[in-house]
Amino acid sequence: MKPLRCVICDKELAGRQAKYCSRRCKNADTNRHQSYRAQQARALRRKLELLEMFGGKRQQCGYHRNYAALAWHHVGPHVKGFELDARSLSNRSREALLAEAKKCRPLYANCHAEVHFPHFAKHVVMGRPRQTDRRLRVALSLLDEVHTSSLLRQSPPPYRAHARH
Repeated sequence: MKPLRCVICDKELAGRQAKYCSRRCKNADTNRHQSYRAQQARALRRKLELLEMFGGKRQQCGYHRNYAALAWHHVGPHVKGFELDARSLSNRSREALLAEAKKCRPLYANCHAEVHFPHFAKHVVMGRPRQTDRRLRVALSLLDEVHTSSLLRQSPPPYRAHARH
């Protein structure tokens, strides 16, 4: 009987080895789609596909210069299944991604931050209506002592683990 050979390096197999001579050869054959570069490329390709389904830009302002600046905002955070980040985009099925994307809308990163953190808006932190360098320095020094600051009497919305998108 002809001895079995490794499908990667053609080395003779020994013992209970049936297809690969080592873990290195097995990983080279079975995990080639899991390399970091492949995952990044797959995530970008899928993000572009989803963005094209949504018109390829942010609906409100039409921003479309840099795809990295477009984030996915879950319109109803209570129905959020998972984040549409690079990890999810590269490792989840297309059907799952499409179902999750239907719960979202693309937002420019700055707009996304404003939606989730309205209590950090300049007029809330600085007070109305004047904003000078002196007031900025004072406000920033007071932010170090948030518990005694009179500028932030309004309590921010409670932190929710699902608030990140």
